[in-house]
Amino acid sequence: MGNYLRIGALSDDWTSSATVSMAREIEAALESLIAPLPPDDKPEPRRKLAIAIATGVINHLANNADAFTIQVPDVPGPTVAVHPTIEVHP
Repeated sequence: MGNYLRIGALSDDWTSSATVSMAREIEAALESLIAPLPPDDKPEPRRKLAIAIATGVINHLANNADAFTIQVPDVPGPTVAVHPTIEVHP
């Protein structure tokens, strides 16, 4: 796993587990719930849907990074809250 979020692209090798992206994970989860209808020799529409969902989710997370706080327990004094930066790669 990387240290950033990756949306994914149609040009990715979607059959390779080394291609780590949110869109690939969404497509795998969708396939586990709803098998492609035969003959699904053109997975592009399904992949576009996965990319669209991943894009929306990652953009929402990046645009609302202040919604995330990290609290460090057992630190003397006041609670420390850090607002993380979410790194996004296409």
